[in-house]
Amino acid sequence: MMDIKSSIKKLKELPYLDRPYSSRGWGHKLHSLCSYQSKLKPGIAYHLAKLFGEKEDLIFEPFAGVGTIPFELAQRGIKTVSLDINPIAYTVSLAKLKKQDKKKILKQAIVDVKEIKKIIEEVGKGKIAKIYWCESGKCYDKIMKLKEGLDLFGSDLKKAKLGKCIACNKKTTNKAYVASSY
Repeated sequence: MMDIKSSIKKLKELPYLDRPYSSRGWGHKLHSLCSYQSKLKPGIAYHLAKLFGEKEDLIFEPFAGVGTIPFELAQRGIKTVSLDINPIAYTVSLAKLKKQDKKKILKQAIVDVKEIKKIIEEVGKGKIAKIYWCESGKCYDKIMKLKEGLDLFGSDLKKAKLGKCIACNKKTTNKAYVASSY
């Protein structure tokens, strides 16, 4: 790692002010996960990580914000410890940096619902209700009238075991998802 004076001199020469690095949209798509006041441009973080980080380093970032610098360091295989006082910034940073188990997340978010009145209860908890639905317009209307702001999403591509439509009790193999729309 180079000394501070030569690093600052080198930093002034870096192309983070030139295109394409100067754009807020440059870099990995996770940099656009959310907008955040005073967010560092990804091009600057990229060059800082390139200039100051080495594989064997452990870098402490006490003002991580939404994790732009820790994310760029992680892209280079450099370990970081990062903090931020703002819980929203911390959550976004964690979403960028933590490897997510999609199956586990979906398993926790999707709940099989067999009674129509339970849809409101589960969706009210932030869950997605997986239901049997016969695909009729009448049943769709009945489900949508339960609560304003509900949305019924497509069915599974593969047919489920035989079940009963949550709205009319007609036998069906079609499953659909009901969630709050925003």
